[in-house]
Amino acid sequence: MEKRYRNILVLGVLAAVLLTTGLLCLAADEKEDVWDEDELEFKGKWIEPTEEQIEWLLDRIAETEPARADELRKLRDTNPEEFKVELRETMRRFARQKAGEWMKQEGKDFPLMGPGGRSMRAQRQGRERGFHSGRQMREKHTEYIEWLEKNYSDDAKKLAELREKDPELYMRQLGLSLKKYRRIKEASEENPQLAEVLKEDLVLKQKRNELLEQIQAQSDEKKKEELKKQLQEVLSSRFDIIVRRKQMAYEKMRKHLEELQKEVEQKEAEVKKWNDTKFKNESIKERLEELLSKPEKFHWE
Repeated sequence: MEKRYRNILVLGVLAAVLLTTGLLCLAADEKEDVWDEDELEFKGKWIEPTEEQIEWLLDRIAETEPARADELRKLRDTNPEEFKVELRETMRRFARQKAGEWMKQEGKDFPLMGPGGRSMRAQRQGRERGFHSGRQMREKHTEYIEWLEKNYSDDAKKLAELREKDPELYMRQLGLSLKKYRRIKEASEENPQLAEVLKEDLVLKQKRNELLEQIQAQSDEKKKEELKKQLQEVLSSRFDIIVRRKQMAYEKMRKHLEELQKEVEQKEAEVKKWNDTKFKNESIKERLEELLSKPEKFHWE
């Protein structure tokens, strides 16, 4: 059961990755390209996986859906392009299915009221979870809007107007806004310096997109060349920004490694102390006295 749950969790995480940032390279020897993020944006957020990565994914699927894994293996040989689409769809379906199972498992220990029913306790807990979840969403929504007003007031104003005129369109635009600014908001809470870099990068990406549209629409070759020079300058600035971001990420990793090294040294010191015969005998004696001194409890059954 533990192994099955772990596999479900792994596949769920992979599905989330596929739905948001594409299948990232897992191989340790894969070379990193400074423009990887740009390529993700222009390739529909899907990176071509290696054969080794595909086999790993299919093996994980086979543990819970062997028939589906066999279908995908055959499709990979007969129609590679359709295979990619089906693989992504399988991961999406799997994520939705397992999310539903996890929610149902919350009340699995309670007696059922009949086929498909739940006890009053389970129903009450379900309502409480829904209430707390709804309240948390409202709080996060309010928190995001306040952050947006402080950092991108024009965008916040447009959203406020939409909320009154067209609530449905408001929700769609809110989703796009979250997608656009989520990383900046998260960084502003954890690493303000990184947040400023991300803000600068966002401006450059918007300028890049504008220039690309202008170049594609421009028929005058002279003006097109001028636009290309501007695009080159933007790319040069973005290159510097990307390098700065990676340096920040590596510094964070290095700090984490230093913390882990200190923890390892502490654990090693503990193990060394525990290997001492005198310490062992004293510890066993103390534990024996502790166990024998505990009062016997009466169990009502």
